[in-house]
Amino acid sequence: MTTEKNFANARLTSAVRLLAPNPFLAMIVIVLMGVELVLIAFNQENIYQSSRTAIVGVALVAWFWVTLGWSLFLAGRVCRALTRERSRATTFLIWSAVTLAIASLIFCYGVSWFLFFHSGRFANLETWRFVAFNFDHLWSYVVAAEPVHLLTASLLIFLSIAFVPITLYFSSQTDGSQGRSNLTTKRVAVWTCLWLCLCGAWWNLRLEPSFHRRVSQTRVIKHQLHPSMTLYASQLETRRRNKLKDTIDTSQLIPLSTSDPWNPPPVRNDDPSIIIIAVESLRADIIHQYHQGREILPNINALSRNGLELTRAYSQSTHSDYADVCLVSSLYPLRTINHFYYGPHDPFPRTLIYDLLEPTGYATAIISSQNEAWGGMDHFLKRPSLQHFYHPETSHADTVYSEMDFFGREVSKGGFVAGKLPDQHTTTEAIEWIQGQAEKKQPFFLSMNFQSSHFPYLIPDECPRPFQPATLDPNTSFVDYPKEQTENVRNAYFNAIHECDRQVGRLVSALRELGQLDNTILIITGENGEAFHECGTVTHAREPVQPAIHVACVIHAPKHLDPGIESYPFEHVDLVPTIFGLLGRPPHPNFQGIDILSPDRQPANQRLTFCHVNSCFAESDSIMLGGRWKLTIDHRTQITTLHDIESDPWQQEDLAEQRSELTEQMTTKLIAWRQNQLAYYHWPRHYLSFYPPTPPRWSSRAIP
Repeated sequence: MTTEKNFANARLTSAVRLLAPNPFLAMIVIVLMGVELVLIAFNQENIYQSSRTAIVGVALVAWFWVTLGWSLFLAGRVCRALTRERSRATTFLIWSAVTLAIASLIFCYGVSWFLFFHSGRFANLETWRFVAFNFDHLWSYVVAAEPVHLLTASLLIFLSIAFVPITLYFSSQTDGSQGRSNLTTKRVAVWTCLWLCLCGAWWNLRLEPSFHRRVSQTRVIKHQLHPSMTLYASQLETRRRNKLKDTIDTSQLIPLSTSDPWNPPPVRNDDPSIIIIAVESLRADIIHQYHQGREILPNINALSRNGLELTRAYSQSTHSDYADVCLVSSLYPLRTINHFYYGPHDPFPRTLIYDLLEPTGYATAIISSQNEAWGGMDHFLKRPSLQHFYHPETSHADTVYSEMDFFGREVSKGGFVAGKLPDQHTTTEAIEWIQGQAEKKQPFFLSMNFQSSHFPYLIPDECPRPFQPATLDPNTSFVDYPKEQTENVRNAYFNAIHECDRQVGRLVSALRELGQLDNTILIITGENGEAFHECGTVTHAREPVQPAIHVACVIHAPKHLDPGIESYPFEHVDLVPTIFGLLGRPPHPNFQGIDILSPDRQPANQRLTFCHVNSCFAESDSIMLGGRWKLTIDHRTQITTLHDIESDPWQQEDLAEQRSELTEQMTTKLIAWRQNQLAYYHWPRHYLSFYPPTPPRWSSRAIP
C-alpha cells in the first residue's frame, strides 16, 4: 500500500513538474487556475452553460496560467542576471522598476475582475481608453462613492509591491532535477499541447450549427471568460472596424463653398428670446406624474399645459458628452469608432445656434451647472459668437461636492477647477444675465443645464424633499444597485428633479416680472433619461433603452405656438431647425435635423430617428421608425434586436425573427447612417469640403 502511494505521489510530482520550473510556481499556477475557474461561475452568464464554452474556458485558463508561470520564471532569471555584480543602488532600481511594472499589471487585472462582478463583463480596450482620458474624474468618483473598493484596490497594490520581489526571487529557482534537457523538451511539449487544445476548442466553437447559440457562446467567451481574452477580442474587433469604407456619395453632400442661405435681417426689439434648459435625466413619463399624492414637476407641467408637449422626444445618446452638444448644434454625435473626445482644434465644420443668432444682434450665453469640461464639451461649445460662458470651470463660485459626487473631490485634488454648481446658483446667475439684456432691450439666446437630477441626486440641505424614503444605501453606485433599493433611489431622483423644477419656476417668475415670458421661446428637455431597473439596467450611459433615451420636451412659445400635444417623432438634432422654423428662418446646411413643425415634414409613420452610445458600459446604435419600431445593434455583442415600443415600452419581447423583413430594412438604414457618419468624419476630403450627410429616409412603400 505504501509503495502504491509513493508511486502515485511520484506520478503527481512528475506531472506538476511539467507545468512549472519549480514547486513554488507550480503551486501558484494550480491555485490561481482553480480560483479563476470558480470565480467565473459566479456570473449569471458564464462558460459553464455550454460544454463548448466550458472546454474553451478551461483550456484558456490553463494555458494562461502555465504561460504566466514561465514568464515569471524568466523575469526572475533576467532580474538576477542584470543585478549580478551590480551595486546595491543599481540592484534596487532594477528590482523596483520590475516590481512596479508587474504590480501595475496586477492592479489592472484586479480592476478588470471588479468590472466583471459589477457589470458582467471584463474591461476591454475602450474601457481602458475611457479610464485614461477620464482618470481624474473617475478617481474622484471612486474616492467619494466607492471607498470600500478603493481600500481593496490599495490593499491589492500594497500586497503586489510587497510580494512581487519575493515571488520573482523564488520563481527564478530551478528544481535541480537531473536530465534537465529531456525535462525541458517535455515541458515545451506540454505547453504546445495546451495551446493546441485551446485552438481546437475555439475551432469547435465555430462549428456550432446554430447561429444564435454560436453568437451567444462567442459573446460569453469574449466578455465573460477572462480579462486577457476580452482585451484580445476587443483589439481584433477594433482593427477590423477601423477598416472603414467610404460609402458617401459626394453628389449628395452640400459643399462648404455654397453661399450661406441663412442670411436674415438684423433683429428687432420685438424678436423673441430663446432659452433652452437641458435637465439631467428628465424622463418623458415624469411630465404630469404624481407621486405620493404630490405633483413632481408643477412648474414644468404648467408650461406644458400652456405650451407644446412633444410626447415622442428622444435624446441622441444616453451619456451627456454625446447628448448635450446636439441641442445647440443639430449634429449627430457619432464621429469615430472609438469614443470621441472634443478638442480645441477639431477640423470638422460645426455651426452652433449662437453662431447664427449673434451676428444678427442676439446676446448669447451658456450658463450651466454642469462642468462642461467633461469629455471636452467646452472645446466644442466655445465659439467667438458665444458672449458669456458660465459654468463651474469659469464661475469661480463654490461648487457642490460630497462623498458620492462624481466631481466634488476633484476640486481638492486639482483635476478640475471646480465640481458642479448648485442649480439655484445657476438660476440666479441666469436671472441676473437676463435682467441685463432686458435693460438693453436686446433679444437673447441662453442655454442652461441643471444637474441636481444626476445620480446620486444631490441637492442642498435647505431644499425640500417631499418624497420619502429617499436615503441612499452607502453601497449604492451609479454602476448598479439591488432592486430592493429602487424605491429609495427613485424617491431621491424625484426630490432632485423636483428641485430642478423649482428652479424652472424661479426662472419663469423672473421672465414674467420682466415682461419677457410671452415673447420667449422656452424649451425644457431632458438631456438623457434615467433607468430604474426597467429593461434590466439602471441610471444611464448604457444601452439606448427607452427609459434612458425617451425624454421630456416642452416648448412654451405663446406668440408662436398654440397649446397642445405633438406626437411627431422628435430627436434632439431637430431642436435648432425647429426653433429657426418658429423664427421664420430657413435651416442651415450644417444641420442634420429637421423642423418637425414644418408643413412639408415627412409622414410621422415614416420618420426615422437615431441614437448612438459609446461609453465604457456600452457601444450601441439604435433607429426608430415612426416612434414605434425600435431596432438596436449592440456592437460589442453583435446582437440585433427589434421591439414594438408602443406595446412593449420596456423592451421585453424581441421581434427580430418574427418581423424579419422589417428588421432587415431598418438594419440597412441604420448601417447606412452609421457608415456615412464614420466615413464623413474619417476622411478629410469630406469634412474639409462638404457639410455633414443628411440621415437616410424611410423609402419603403410598405409601412408596418
